[in-house]
Amino acid sequence: MEKYASNILNMTADVDVNENHITDTSPDSISPLKHRFCECVDRREDARSLCQECMVHQCNNYCLGIDTKRRPRECRFDYGRESEYGKEDTAGKPRCQSSHIVLNKRGIEHFQMKRTKSRKAVQHSRILLQGWRGNCDIQLLIYRSHPDKPDVSEIENVCKYVVAYANKKNHTSKKEKEAIQNIIQT
Repeated sequence: MEKYASNILNMTADVDVNENHITDTSPDSISPLKHRFCECVDRREDARSLCQECMVHQCNNYCLGIDTKRRPRECRFDYGRESEYGKEDTAGKPRCQSSHIVLNKRGIEHFQMKRTKSRKAVQHSRILLQGWRGNCDIQLLIYRSHPDKPDVSEIENVCKYVVAYANKKNHTSKKEKEAIQNIIQT
């Protein structure tokens, strides 16, 4: 599976990025999102800088949820627990030297690639990222039943995963709110 993910889909989660990078929204910024792939000179650096710009997970109310008792929250995408309620300072996913299969909280198996450089880089396909030039995370879901005799519960899990992903509510993060307020005030 690792060969397929790496060689065919060009997937990775092992990217050296600045996890505290703040996007420069000024008109004269040199964001890789402002350039087409055909304008790229160094493909590796282009993929790395695109990852840093739009594939680094920053926890917010969407992934952390709301706790009415104001206790530290845990990221539902496994990027950690905040130190105190509202700080959104999760550590990220643990580093690992090899790819492995994990079972999520809904009971669906996912393939996760090795991660030795960044705890917050989101698993993605470099090819899709460079072509799309925006968020394009990929999850490989694992199913154990025979293709000719599929397990109905596995099909149901796929449906639940897709519907939950497509139906997700978008909670604005604290940083997004501040950026919007700054734009309005200027």
